[in-house]
Amino acid sequence: MPPCSRVDRVSELYLADNSIISTAFLQSNAFTSLVYIDLSYNQISDISADHFSKLNSLMELVMAKGGLVSLDFLSSGGLNSLMVAYLTISPSPHLSNGSAVVV
Repeated sequence: MPPCSRVDRVSELYLADNSIISTAFLQSNAFTSLVYIDLSYNQISDISADHFSKLNSLMELVMAKGGLVSLDFLSSGGLNSLMVAYLTISPSPHLSNGSAVVV
């Protein structure tokens, strides 16, 4: 059997509580089949819409208690298959309780 040089068809990532500060790694071709990702309890404060551009299959995004300060990346149009997003953001005048559930 040849050595594995890349990961194919990753469908779920559980990366909660790992001190992650950026979502840039999601631009990798290894995650194009991703349907679920949990990035809760990390240190991600801002997300570029480009980071999610290859996640055409993503259906569920969990980012609770991570320091997120903006939801702008959700309006980019790149997450067409997203059905549920559970996000906790820092206090904002737009979200009185600091949490959002997008369905």
